[in-house]
Amino acid sequence: MKLIIRIFSFAIMALALTASVLLFAMPSFSFNSNITLDVVKISKIVPETIYTKDVDIAYLLGTDEIHVGIKFKMYADGVAKSMGGNRDVINNSFVGSSVDDVVTTLHEPVDLITDFTIRSILKSTVKAEMTKQVDLVAQKLGSGSTGADILDELQINDEYFTNFSSSFYDAANKDDATIDSITDVLYQQIDLAVAKAEDAKDVINSGFTPEKRTEIKDNLVKILTDLKLVESSGKLVKISHISYFYLSTYLYNFLKDKVSNPASLEKRADEDNAQYSDRMVREFVFTQAPSQFYQGVGTVCVFLFIGLFVFAGLWLLLLGLTIYRTFFRKKPWPKFGIWFWIVGSFQLVLGLGLTIGGKYWLPRSNVNFGALPLKSAILAPRTYALTSSILFLIALAMGVALFVLKIVFGKKVTSESEEGK
Repeated sequence: MKLIIRIFSFAIMALALTASVLLFAMPSFSFNSNITLDVVKISKIVPETIYTKDVDIAYLLGTDEIHVGIKFKMYADGVAKSMGGNRDVINNSFVGSSVDDVVTTLHEPVDLITDFTIRSILKSTVKAEMTKQVDLVAQKLGSGSTGADILDELQINDEYFTNFSSSFYDAANKDDATIDSITDVLYQQIDLAVAKAEDAKDVINSGFTPEKRTEIKDNLVKILTDLKLVESSGKLVKISHISYFYLSTYLYNFLKDKVSNPASLEKRADEDNAQYSDRMVREFVFTQAPSQFYQGVGTVCVFLFIGLFVFAGLWLLLLGLTIYRTFFRKKPWPKFGIWFWIVGSFQLVLGLGLTIGGKYWLPRSNVNFGALPLKSAILAPRTYALTSSILFLIALAMGVALFVLKIVFGKKVTSESEEGK
């Protein structure tokens, strides 16, 4: 029986030593979480014009939300620095790195949103312009058919316009794209549609005159200017990069009256559009995150910092007392003590309780995210107490087992110890 008790004693010592080490070795605070972004809010980065106001981004993407993973770790030194709730310290300790991960993840959906939007605008615009020109031909011929009817008969249909919008997009996405170069692409397609209409009606001259071409070009310039895609030189902003331009422009206009130094929001000479937009997103999050968030983080860090040493001291005390009782006392029974259970139970709150609460309770709560484009958040927080809380449950099971053994064999073991057997 004494051998079994010795085994329990060594197991408790191993448990206490492991818990003490892991409390400092594990991250003090970490997230392995997921947030849900609101597509409607994100889509507001695209300027609203008569050409974009009816574009349904959620419909084009097939969803009204985007899920983004967030991961970060904060160790004991970061916890100590963040106890005051200082906004800059907390941003530099872990918020900044988390935002960097998010904006990197967001590049793809933002690109998709803008890509879909621009292609949709191009498709509807080209379709409207072609239909208008063919309709003029039909009117000149005295035909009872509309431009839309004629295009449909010629199988210049939705698939045709989808393919053409892709070709037009590719032409506008070239590094040296200009108004003239993409207008030429548009002319070619209109020439083709009008030619098919003329062949179908046995007419040679459509009246698609240079004046008409100029009118089409002027309309195209107006559309692209409204979309802020035309530079003063006549060169086009590369469409595949326009998402970052839109995003940074939107955030600049949003933040310029909300920061103490608006000049800090200007694009730097060494930044490209993607880098500039990423910096603006960081500034947006830092500016818009509510003060309650930083106060909450500061308060949590105070409890985490105090708890780290309290729990470590508790496990080390258990280790020391178990060593003493095992090697320096005649009565071999290891003992946890009432204070171990009282203080140690708080580990369950910081460990398992916080993790389960963040994962299951917070998503069901009504959280106001303010201007941030968030719909929901599953935070799934982790603290240094998660592992030690599991070890605490193991200690609890061992304590129950020792309690039963002491009831059954206590007197016998005690008498054997006193007799020196």
